[in-house]
Amino acid sequence: MYAYLVELVDRKVREPGDDLISRLVTEYIAAGQLDHGTAAITSVIMMQAGHETTAKHALLGKRLRCWNIPRSSSGSAKATIRPSLRTSSKS
Repeated sequence: MYAYLVELVDRKVREPGDDLISRLVTEYIAAGQLDHGTAAITSVIMMQAGHETTAKHALLGKRLRCWNIPRSSSGSAKATIRPSLRTSSKS
């Protein structure tokens, strides 16, 4: 993964686009605040954080569907969602 992102950062230096890694390159590498390796590591972290967030939301959605929370009773949903968020953030 790291090798791919090093290559991607190098490509974005040559051909920046409208994406997060291009912005990282144009604003921080060009200014001398980051080197290519640090930008690649930062990209790995961002990718893993995005995956983690997506996976947690998908799991939360499955939990809520399994519990069949009534749509009309917001008090019931709030009482169910809050404990679910606490337990999923510890995993």
